[in-house]
Amino acid sequence: MEDGGIQGGSFGTGEDGLSAQDKERLFAQAQGMMGRAPENLSDIFANFFHETDWTEPWLLCLITFHVVLFLLTVAVRRNPNFQAGLFLATVIVAYLSESINHWAARNHERFSAHNYFDSRGFFISMVWSGPLVVTALTSVVLMLASASSLLVGVKRAEKEARARASAKAASSNASDQPDEQSPQDEGRQSTAARASQKTKTG
Repeated sequence: MEDGGIQGGSFGTGEDGLSAQDKERLFAQAQGMMGRAPENLSDIFANFFHETDWTEPWLLCLITFHVVLFLLTVAVRRNPNFQAGLFLATVIVAYLSESINHWAARNHERFSAHNYFDSRGFFISMVWSGPLVVTALTSVVLMLASASSLLVGVKRAEKEARARASAKAASSNASDQPDEQSPQDEGRQSTAARASQKTKTG
């Protein structure tokens, strides 16, 4: 009777036939694989994606949030002030992941059918802080690329300005200087003048 009561009573099962406690146990086993050899990483992620109910509304909203945030980060790459503010907000929210994980573990009944939030923070790292870190790194790369492009533009403008200033100065000096004759030209002119005078007097 007790077995029957347990099977049909207080421990409800989901659509996949697993109770919430079974899912938590399997999820803990997947987390325990973290201490194994690197070749078992595929098993860790396979169990993670298999045991997580991705149809839950809050998870769908969370995925949408990460996609929108990433696209917004790329879209505002030409606005350095807004991009810097968005980067700072992303980093702050990612830093609060541990506090969010503790709160979600205590209040998961309010928004989730299962308690995915373990003490090690594996789940929160995969669905919250991990994507935020990727977005923040993307923002850093975009800011560095923008700064590099701006620096190249400034250097090119300075070079062109110096070239125009040099050309203008050379043109101004050429127009201000009178035509000067070389000593050879003056000697030839004086010789020609004296010869002309002798011809006239002769």
